[in-house]
Amino acid sequence: MREQLRDAYNVFCRKHKPGLCCAVREDRPVPSFLDAESWAFSYTVRSKTDVRRHGKLTP
Repeated sequence: MREQLRDAYNVFCRKHKPGLCCAVREDRPVPSFLDAESWAFSYTVRSKTDVRRHGKLTP
């Protein structure tokens, strides 16, 4: 059974800096610094299983 998180997050990764990611709550606008030239949408995290699959999210 998947344990749902309270909020879902869209995760964007920096194209030329592996490991640098930014998580944005799904119900919030994407900040302007996450431009398409430098950042790419990678995945959405909705459950603790997703966090374990993709790695630890830290504030």
